[in-house]
Amino acid sequence: MKFIDLLDRWLEFRREDRKCKSCIVLENQLFVANNDREKLLDQILELTQPKKEPVIINEEVKHEPIRPAKTPWGVRRQLLEQEDRAKAEIIRKRNEAFGEIAKTVTAVGANKPVDIRQANNELEEELRKIAEKHDAELADAESSR
Repeated sequence: MKFIDLLDRWLEFRREDRKCKSCIVLENQLFVANNDREKLLDQILELTQPKKEPVIINEEVKHEPIRPAKTPWGVRRQLLEQEDRAKAEIIRKRNEAFGEIAKTVTAVGANKPVDIRQANNELEEELRKIAEKHDAELADAESSR
């Protein structure tokens, strides 16, 4: 029986976790390092994975028609024609306004070719003279009161 007792003691001794102080410190440091490494890996993986946005099922989605990469010539021609018509309308209105001025000036000038800039300058000079005359009359009227 001595042998069996001896064997029991030896097995009991082997079952006990006897660790020195430095082994315990090293195990703690290993645990902390592994924990930190795992946290860092989780953060890196979180950054590389796209964030999942909640899916809204009942939201109405407006689908736009698929358009070709290039505008067809027919559509492009229509757009250019519309732009040209708008520009022509502006030019026509401007020419009508200048035409009326030119008719007035030509009627006064006995059908001579008229330079519109010169006619415009003459009209501005005439308006300036009338304004000066009017201002002088107002000044006389105020001084006589």
